Amino acid sequence: MGQKKPIFDMKKIIDWYHGLTQVEPIHLHHLMIARKNLSCISYNMATELDQKCKDFYLSNGSRKINTVKSEVKYLDEGISKAKVIAENENTELREFEAVAEGEFRGSRIVLEQLNQVIQSMNQDIAYLRKEYEQEQANNKVN
Repeated sequence: MGQKKPIFDMKKIIDWYHGLTQVEPIHLHHLMIARKNLSCISYNMATELDQKCKDFYLSNGSRKINTVKSEVKYLDEGISKAKVIAENENTELREFEAVAEGEFRGSRIVLEQLNQVIQSMNQDIAYLRKEYEQEQANNKVN
């Protein structure tokens, strides 16, 4: 599955959020939009991560099956030699597996960090909403 270009630029949103030195009520609307955009990106990344996970486990399983088949083919030469020959014959599969594993694990790290940013935004939004509600209650009293 090819890399989909996100509809929104994740890095720009996170850089904007990181650049806020103080979260103020004026930011509430922008935070909600940014959170929505990042949530959509997170969903897209999760579906891509699902495919990368499947690719990794498929490549891992294929390598193991082919290695065992090769070992059986060379058993007459001894177990140790059969294992070495089988591993050498499946070098390409091991390389493919390593690439698939790297893509899977790297994507998972990015997704986990993205979800941490979304969680932080949720906290800021909740704080601003509470502050807004308190301000509204104070205005009604006065």
